[in-house]
Amino acid sequence: MSETIFALSSGMGKAGIAVWRLSGPASGEILDRLSGGRPRPQARRATHRYLVTPEGALLDDGLVLWFPGPASATGEDMVELHLHGSLAVARALPPILSNLGARAAMPGEFTLRGFHHGKMSLLAVEGLAALLDSETEAQRRQAMRTLSGEGSAQVARWRAHLLRARAVLESAIDFPDEEDIPAQIAEEVRPALVALYGELQTALAEAKDARRLREGIEVAIIGPPNAGKSTLLNALLKEDRALVSSLPGTTRDIVSARLEIGGRVVEILDTAGIREATTDDIERAGVERSRDAAARADLVIACSPAGAPPPAIDTDAQILAVATKADEGRAASDPRLAISVHSGANWDRFLTAFTEAVLALGGGGLFAYERQRLLIGEAATAVERILAADLADPELLAEQVRAIGHTLDALTGKIGTEDILGEIFSAFCIGK
Repeated sequence: MSETIFALSSGMGKAGIAVWRLSGPASGEILDRLSGGRPRPQARRATHRYLVTPEGALLDDGLVLWFPGPASATGEDMVELHLHGSLAVARALPPILSNLGARAAMPGEFTLRGFHHGKMSLLAVEGLAALLDSETEAQRRQAMRTLSGEGSAQVARWRAHLLRARAVLESAIDFPDEEDIPAQIAEEVRPALVALYGELQTALAEAKDARRLREGIEVAIIGPPNAGKSTLLNALLKEDRALVSSLPGTTRDIVSARLEIGGRVVEILDTAGIREATTDDIERAGVERSRDAAARADLVIACSPAGAPPPAIDTDAQILAVATKADEGRAASDPRLAISVHSGANWDRFLTAFTEAVLALGGGGLFAYERQRLLIGEAATAVERILAADLADPELLAEQVRAIGHTLDALTGKIGTEDILGEIFSAFCIGK
């Protein structure tokens, strides 16, 4: 933290404007040197400056901004240089900044410094990471909820339940001779823990949908050979992505594609046809991959030709059953949604059903990262263990409640290990 860092925060390459950031104790002095000794601009006010090299040669002209700490994004002295997006300037500036005492920033180092100086919680950091990775409007809204502090506010509400329980328990420890202590613990501590447990369980249930929204919903098209799976994929993508043939077993490996449906990112998997009787080792391996895809998918489109039995699938995923090749005249007796890509029969109905199934999977929820889900699950398990035990010992209870508080602190980053922080911040781009 004693070093001054710099990075190009806008995209690399030729552009109209390039934004360079500096953070650290030497930022103001470096700005003064680049400005050729001109007075430092007012804080947080964009000011035009001609920038010069240490030898006094003109480098560029642009806008400079001075952010004295701690009122900055990193909590340190910061400078922004809004220069021309010239490749020549981009090559010339880094060695100049290095000679003036700064070093190139590591990925996510600006955000890491802001986190260490209390400018944002670890939940907000993860919300920022999700925002940078967002592809759809729904992902952007989800990320902004966490980045704006909604996740931290939820954790604060959980801690309030713990504080109510701890107040009663600490009082019981301070006055151990009071006769009504066991009744008071049962009357005041248990309701607070029951309320906390219910909210943690709700967050866990919503975390699965939150993860699907952030990472994407996996949809597997499953069925026997020559059931029209690849034709269905191509129709959804509106392009010929998968090879289509009348010969069974054409698809040997999984073909995947991503698209957006109702603001959700969806990864669709076209799988090999499932059949038991095959002597082809490659096809048999493809069948096993198809079964694995069905087992891990969020949604399975189970299809077989109209009039044929539906495929047998071992999965906990939601299933959308369709009868394909309805134009071949065997759909009348099939209870499933009968469709034909070639004739367009019931295609709009299928798209509506498919969209509704996707929207039902990726919805609300704040805690979209596995780290968050594991910590919430750990806290919920600890509360459940307390509620299932005898609540008569206030000292033991107080220690258990404090431990749950530490788990919640790890959620927001008040406590945590450096390896976890390193993993989170290394995923950021340089300059953020």
